[in-house]
Amino acid sequence: MKRTQLKSVVVGVGILLAACGGETVEPPDNGGGTPPPPPPPPSGACAAPVDIALQPGSHVVVNPTDGGGCVRFPAPGNQGAEYLYAALATNGTESQLGVSVSYKLSGASVLTASEAATSAAALPPTLDPSLGAFKQPRSAEAFHQRLRASERALSEAPGALLFNRSPTSANLVAIPPTVGHQRTFKVCETTDCNGFVDVAATAKYVGPKGAIYLDNSVPAGGYTQADLDAVGFLFDNYLYPIDTTAFGRESDLDNNGVVVVLLTDQVNALSGNCNAEGSVILGYFFGTDLLTGQQGSNGGEVFYGLVPDPNNSTCTISRDYARGYLAPTFIHEFQHMISF
Repeated sequence: MKRTQLKSVVVGVGILLAACGGETVEPPDNGGGTPPPPPPPPSGACAAPVDIALQPGSHVVVNPTDGGGCVRFPAPGNQGAEYLYAALATNGTESQLGVSVSYKLSGASVLTASEAATSAAALPPTLDPSLGAFKQPRSAEAFHQRLRASERALSEAPGALLFNRSPTSANLVAIPPTVGHQRTFKVCETTDCNGFVDVAATAKYVGPKGAIYLDNSVPAGGYTQADLDAVGFLFDNYLYPIDTTAFGRESDLDNNGVVVVLLTDQVNALSGNCNAEGSVILGYFFGTDLLTGQQGSNGGEVFYGLVPDPNNSTCTISRDYARGYLAPTFIHEFQHMISF
């Protein structure tokens, strides 16, 4: 999902278009058997793109053979516009590993030189694509890899399978928390997660699938109740069904019937000087929470997310930035929980 204030945007869509410089990308291995057919040639200069005109909330399905695989969005106006592009495959190469098809998405902005200069000059540093979290994550990616490596070791420890209880397997009535409930969580103190700090938090949203707790000592300029209600509703009604349909059900070790999310500036602290590093840890799940015998375990289904901290001079996180990444963080970290 990308916000744009350009005059118009032309997007080339196709099945494995040519890479830059005219070098064709080889199709991936499909797990054995007959190799997939070669991709069609690139469509060229997008001479006749399909014009897309959508009302908020509506959608359209575009065949990549129409318009030479190109679509064009109209000028977004003063308020900007957001579009969600999804590649859908109704055909592909079948194998024992499933069905796969390759594609490449590329885009080019269409605007005058004066408009480009104005847009670049007006872009605030926090949204400059050449800065901050828009760069390839470095320390954040290293943190992610360390967590997954630690989980692999934890999963091999004696008793590691004791957590594997599905929400429907126990003959117990789940008792979810209520809004206003307070509890203390163990949160990773460093990116090595070999030490933990206590974080006192209060439940701000409780729905049928998720409960959102907010650190009691978050910085000023943080989430509003409307922000938390909105992402909670999204998780309950959309993100949870997407993840559980694709990856399976989560456990319910703590028998509360919900997945708990803790939003805390202790997650922000894991990024250190993110303004200089250009890398931000948006959130995480750590498998030790599902292993009650481990140090730092919260004994239940919990994942974590950052909070706005607009006045922090070394790791400045605006409310708009943090709020914009809430839903992607929720669906991503929940998937890690299910997979573990």
